[in-house]
Amino acid sequence: MATLRRHWLALGEIVAIGGSDPTWRCHLHTDDVDAALAAARQAGPISEVTVTDLDGQVGGGR
Repeated sequence: MATLRRHWLALGEIVAIGGSDPTWRCHLHTDDVDAALAAARQAGPISEVTVTDLDGQVGGGR
C-alpha cells in the first residue's frame, strides 16, 4: 500500500488508504482516473470501484 500511496500522491490529492490484508478501502481526488486505477491494479485486484465527477456535479470543469 505504500507504493500505491506514493503513486496516488503524484496523481492527485486527498489520498486515504485504510484497512488491512486482504481488504483495503482507498480514496483519491484526481483528474487522471485511468492512471489511478492502473496504479491500484498494480497493488492487487480491485473491486467495488466508484468514480464521481465532482467538477461536473457543480457545473464546473477545468
